[in-house]
Amino acid sequence: MIRRNVMLTEKQQAKIKELAKKAGVSFSEMLRKIIDRFFEKFPGGEK
Repeated sequence: MIRRNVMLTEKQQAKIKELAKKAGVSFSEMLRKIIDRFFEKFPGGEK
């Protein structure tokens, strides 16, 4: 796994925290899930 720093707005961070809490996963895991779904929706996305 590669570590990256990601700059999020306060609103983005709050939304991801809220989603993670509802799903019962960590902030990092929720962010990974969001990125995975993004790549699934767009052509050329690798998973």
